[in-house]
Amino acid sequence: MAVALIGAAVSPGFIWLAVASLAVGLGATVAQQIVPLAVHLAAPAERGRVLGTVTGGILIGILLARAVGGLISDTWGWSVVFWFAAALMIVIGGALAIWLPRVPPTTTLSYPRLIGSLWRLIRSHRVLRRAVAVQFLIFAAFIGFWSTLALLLAEPVYGLGGAAVGLLALVGVAGALAAPMAGAMSDRYGAGPIVSIGACLVLIAFLVFWLWQASLVGLVVGILVLDLAVQSSQVANQARIYALDPTARSRLNTVFMATMLAGGAFGAGIGGAAYVYWGWSGVCAFGVLSAALAFLLSNRS
Repeated sequence: MAVALIGAAVSPGFIWLAVASLAVGLGATVAQQIVPLAVHLAAPAERGRVLGTVTGGILIGILLARAVGGLISDTWGWSVVFWFAAALMIVIGGALAIWLPRVPPTTTLSYPRLIGSLWRLIRSHRVLRRAVAVQFLIFAAFIGFWSTLALLLAEPVYGLGGAAVGLLALVGVAGALAAPMAGAMSDRYGAGPIVSIGACLVLIAFLVFWLWQASLVGLVVGILVLDLAVQSSQVANQARIYALDPTARSRLNTVFMATMLAGGAFGAGIGGAAYVYWGWSGVCAFGVLSAALAFLLSNRS
């Protein structure tokens, strides 16, 4: 990660930056490997709460990164953002090497056979297929919003820059802090109702964005609801899939996260196209449609 980030910082052109960004994305997947490790280490009755705590940390990091990145970029330039992140990765890498617990592997399968087993997991577990489909749609709506928010804020009605996007991202931290609560509720009431509530809240958030699109207060309220909803649904869905096979939690997480991030890429593309053709109302319509489909899927028997 540190090497890739330094490569991005010194990029002389677009192609170099694109290659470095690909390497950064590949390295960043290490954060998601901590999630099944934490669930493996947790006591059975506390897995939802532990999952919520770790996942909340990841989302808070994403939100704070937007704020810090926007501030640094506006003050010292975009390349300093990558230098700062590289230094941070060196520190975190050293800390993980010292303090991260060591656990024995849960399988002796070779890496190619492990990769081949991913499809068998998808084919064997209907709950997994449902969970990844729902989270694909929810995360598509989430990233569709965040990838186009800067375009909305740059319009004359707001006239704001990148730092403003970062500050609005800080609002979402309050929603992310509710992740441990969502995990505890999954432990107590089951994951299904929490996922459905999360999808419903995503739909409500985009209705708020649509109806009050010229209001900064409306954006703040919608962001709080959206981040709470996305975090709750993700924690509940992950708690649901980790219960399927204790010996395959990392592989189940691979399927879940790969699908969710593919949803994010899909949302960024569709959200951007919707903004080009129909403006902010198009982005909101995409979010409402995605959330409604996720809600319907989450309630199928």
